[in-house]
Amino acid sequence: MTARVLRAGAATLLFAFAALSIQPDALGSHAAAAEGNTVTVDGRDVTVHVRVDVNVADEVLQSEIGRTAFLGWQDKINDYWNQGLRQLQYDGCLTLHVDVQMAVISVDDWKYRSATEDYLKMTTQPGHHVISFDLNPSRPVVFDPYQPDAGPGMDFTSPFKYDLDGNWSDELETARDFAHETGHLMGLGDDYQDVPADGGTRSESLPGREGTLMDSGDAIDQNIADRLGDTIRKAGIKLPTCWTGTMTSSANETVTADNVGLVCSGTWTTALSLTIAGDGTVTGTAVATVDGPPACQRGHGANPQMEVFRAPVTGSATDTELRFRLGTPSSYEPAGSADFTALTATIYGADPSGATFTVPITSPGHAQGEQSLRFVVGANSFTSDNTLDLTCKHC
Repeated sequence: MTARVLRAGAATLLFAFAALSIQPDALGSHAAAAEGNTVTVDGRDVTVHVRVDVNVADEVLQSEIGRTAFLGWQDKINDYWNQGLRQLQYDGCLTLHVDVQMAVISVDDWKYRSATEDYLKMTTQPGHHVISFDLNPSRPVVFDPYQPDAGPGMDFTSPFKYDLDGNWSDELETARDFAHETGHLMGLGDDYQDVPADGGTRSESLPGREGTLMDSGDAIDQNIADRLGDTIRKAGIKLPTCWTGTMTSSANETVTADNVGLVCSGTWTTALSLTIAGDGTVTGTAVATVDGPPACQRGHGANPQMEVFRAPVTGSATDTELRFRLGTPSSYEPAGSADFTALTATIYGADPSGATFTVPITSPGHAQGEQSLRFVVGANSFTSDNTLDLTCKHC
């Protein structure tokens, strides 16, 4: 049976605990500081850290084999999520990762704490969700008193702000089942809803969400990756921003009039993908493609015209502009080719580390500008006129 995220009041929670014959041993006031999931960023890698303390039945605690077997689900949950997310990108440049750390605790390791005026929750230490695991089959639930209006298909930020609690059971039988429940501890709502049927209810997939992990299926798709990233942002956690766009360039090479004059010219389109970290550091890639054969008035020997070159991008950004350089090309096509149009000469001629492009941010999430480059060496003059246009979804 697919697990659901349920929102419940204190009465529902206490009723569930009564079945386990567990009594509260302490009451405290709610403290939001240092609670909830944490997120770390390393370049374009974003990792969600989920800490879960699981209160399991005595027979599991008394068995080292049982305890070890239960903790084995930690690696299976991580493998399931990370294998599903590794082929996806959030916002066009970020890769999401999941780091679940589970600990088995006893009834003596947790206490009740007041979460809201009408809700008591199980708690251990800040930053740890607490789950009671029941060996009797029952529907797994995660309780969230902070956003009670969130329903099927609605994600919620509470797990990144507060420690939640809930009940799991041995209805969870596979890595997929545990991964689904972990999805709720990362703020993901169900991809299905209960509808009336034959005097009771049945599960019905939400439109377009059939077969996903947060439905009753297995798939971690782009929608789930996007929702996870969006939930992190909505929780107020700052993530790197992703800028994408193009640079269109018109370039030419000339020599002195006595030596024929204009030699070659051509146009290029460069695809830019930039990531801006919280400190303003810019990293990314540039892939430049020549727009057809260049117009040349004289030959350049046997080498063919370069058609594509790829380069890393580094720089810095402020609230008003992007500043970056295209580093030494990492590759170019075809092998043994040369650029007779002068674009690469203008970028790398005066400075091998690349000319600096400065692009004003003209409105939130939009940077646009023009820049002319010129490099003169001896009788040769290389020029390019470049127009840059970049956008950012979450800026």
